[in-house]
Amino acid sequence: MDRPTHLRFRLDRPGTALYELVFDGIGMCVRSGPAQGQPDQNRWGAFRDELDRLGVWDWHPEYGQPGPDIIRWELSLDWKYQRMNVRGWDCYPESDGSPSDSPEYTRTFRRFLDSLDSLAGGRAFG
Repeated sequence: MDRPTHLRFRLDRPGTALYELVFDGIGMCVRSGPAQGQPDQNRWGAFRDELDRLGVWDWHPEYGQPGPDIIRWELSLDWKYQRMNVRGWDCYPESDGSPSDSPEYTRTFRRFLDSLDSLAGGRAFG
């Protein structure tokens, strides 16, 4: 089955719950609610296709600057010969990978969150 050897996504929202999804190459855990079973080959395939459509592999290593009372996010992913570590602070990638000018989620980042939700089989991220 084509799936990553490692996937970790974390989203910290000030004053609200932590959202985290972790896949260790064997099983998935979602720390904002239960994963609806383990992803099958179809869900992994759809997730990988969406990562490629979104250009995730071209995202910058960092978006924004650290600071208090801001949304922080981190993505760590190893999939075959591709590896990435990305993090951001109230700044999200646009469709071309460039940083947004607004602290609001970009369409690209929202689609990425939606793909994680689908992979987890439910609504993991808000």
